Amino acid sequence: GACTRLKGQNAGASSALVWHPATGLFGFASGKCVVLEDLATQDQDVLCAVNQRAVSCVALSGDGRFIAAGSCGLASREDPATGAFISAAEISLWEVGDADVEPKCRQLLGHLGGAVQAMCFSPDSQRLVSVGNADDGMLSVWDLKHATLQCSQRLEHGLGHAVVWAHPSTIVTSGAFGAVTLWTEQQQPHGHGGPTKFQDDVLTVGHRESHQSALALCPRWLARAHGAEAVFACG
Repeated sequence: GACTRLKGQNAGASSALVWHPATGLFGFASGKCVVLEDLATQDQDVLCAVNQRAVSCVALSGDGRFIAAGSCGLASREDPATGAFISAAEISLWEVGDADVEPKCRQLLGHLGGAVQAMCFSPDSQRLVSVGNADDGMLSVWDLKHATLQCSQRLEHGLGHAVVWAHPSTIVTSGAFGAVTLWTEQQQPHGHGGPTKFQDDVLTVGHRESHQSALALCPRWLARAHGAEAVFACG
């Protein structure tokens, strides 16, 4: 018979659980799928990625409109921009805000070295940042409206464990040897085009032998108490 419920999270996934407080929507990675569950009714919707590999991480936009799923390894795919076949770890992107419309999956291809380790949407839900694993070592920023890659830059020590978009112009990543990196978007001169770029500022938190494997944004009231625009915790 037909499957009515899915249980069980991908054991090797780094960021496989997401929750949207405003709607109570809960999501998790299960095999090559992302399961969205309404915690009040326990109703489930299953989004099947077109990835050839299992889902490694999941991200949900702040407005609840988009959900993204990263792939745990490389697969051969046709690049929609060029028509050429490339080997890349895919990111599957769905727009799930309209309950009356069947979500359509779009593909983002940019991590050419290895799996997608972690992802986070921008505060305005217009962009997505993703970091690759040790085999890839890149930070990538995506424009969701056009499903295009805005920039790709090398991570400190070529490794990122976690990522948060802490401020409209600031991304934070954590990695090996106690490294926490602040990525600040560089404003282009008025009237001058060009690719998006981020200036990286590397901080060492704790022991250099440690890995900062988790990041989290603190509540806004805590940021206001410190007179800051954003406060984050790492460990």
